[in-house]
Order: sequence, then C-alpha cells, then structure tokens
Amino acid sequence: MSLEITKQIPIRVHIIPVGFEKDRVVIPAIKMNAEKVILMVMEEDTERGKMFVENSRTKLKSEGIDVEDYVINFFNLNKNMEAFNHLIKEHKNDDIYINISTGSKIQALAALFSAMAAKNEGIRITTYYVEPEIYGQVNEPMSTGIKDIISIPIFPLPQPSNEIKEATKLLLKHSFSKEELGKALAEKGVLGDKLKNAANDLLNEKIRISIHSTVQSKIIVPMLKEKYIVTEKKGRNIIITLTEFGREASNLFTE
Repeated sequence: MSLEITKQIPIRVHIIPVGFEKDRVVIPAIKMNAEKVILMVMEEDTERGKMFVENSRTKLKSEGIDVEDYVINFFNLNKNMEAFNHLIKEHKNDDIYINISTGSKIQALAALFSAMAAKNEGIRITTYYVEPEIYGQVNEPMSTGIKDIISIPIFPLPQPSNEIKEATKLLLKHSFSKEELGKALAEKGVLGDKLKNAANDLLNEKIRISIHSTVQSKIIVPMLKEKYIVTEKKGRNIIITLTEFGREASNLFTE
C-alpha cells in the first residue's frame, strides 16, 4: 500500500504595518492577489489608529482575503526585527510580500534587514513601496489612491561565521570570561574536534593557549570590529559582553 504525500501549495502572504493609511494598505494587496494579509497593528493604539485597522480589515475580508492581526510597538527596532523574522519563518514556504510604505521608518528598516537575511535562505520574499496619488490632510488618511507599486531590490545579507553565531547564542544569556567562553565553545565542538576532546583539560598549558588563541582570532577580534561585543579586564580575566547592537544584529543571524 502506497502512502500519498500532499505537498502544501504556497500562498501569497502580505505583511503590512497599518499606520494612518487605508488605500496604500488595501489596494496593493488586492491588486497583487494576496490570499492572506497579516496586519501589523500598533499596541495600545489610538481610536483613530483602530479605525484605520478596522477599515482595512473589513475591506480585505470583503475581497475574500484571510486577515490576521499581529500586535507590535511600531517604534522598537529590536521587537520589529523579531516580529518580521518570526512571520517570515512562519511562512517560509509561501510567497511573502512586505509593504514598507505604511508603517514607521523603523519598521521599514527592520523589514528590509529581515528580508535580506531571509534571502540568504532562499525564501521567496518581495518588499514593495506604494507611491500614493495624493497626500492627505490632518485627521484624514495620510494619503489617498495609489500611483505606483515599486518593488524594492533585496540583496543577501552577509552572515557571520558559525563560531560567531554560537558565541552570540551564549552571550545572549550572560557575559563570559574569555576562558569560560572558549571552554563552552570547545565543548560544543564549535572550535573543532581536536579542541572539543581536550576542552576539559585546561590545566594543560598547550591546550589552554590553543583555545585562547582560537577564541581571540575567530571570535573576539571580528566581533569587536563589528561592535557586537565589548571587553573589560577584571583582574586576570577578560570579560566579554554583548552590546545592544549585537543583540539586535543577532535577530538577523540565520541558522
């Protein structure tokens, strides 16, 4: 008896932040035959903001489009990168489109960085900007009508080495001394099989120097150069701490 395997058919998914816009949210999704729209909604939104969300949701649903809300702080870069990465990975087998013209500038930046990282993984993703016909007045939509939908080129985002990715995972938890970080990475096999097998023998001067040298050249130097970490000397130890920029950048590291 043979087993029939059903392959999921990709759908067109649009991720759209909703600011004080209506036409630039709704019209492109309809024109581009979206089958699902994820509306990124401002947490603790104003009554005016809620009105634009409800109008967009109602219009999209009337066109037979599946609509889902995702609540987010529009002005937190780290949270927005986490959100875009989560939504992209959730729909990695679909055709993803991100509207970068309808939310905050921070969201547009987060969307572009996230799309660049996704490009490395071969995910089908498009970012687009919607040019309006006219800009609105106070208490009206920020714009009305659409003149053009412009596809924004996405280039692959250069990824750090596996050693740096693994070091970052550890440093996201807490700071490490250089020796602690080297031992932890060696035990995980990140520094090679030879050092993995010798990780518990740090009393051996030759092994200790080898681990220290590898951590210095492959992790500390490049991470300092990229401003992912800061180091501080405490007694005989070098303490390594992830910077806020390093934390934010880690959201773009692909597995």
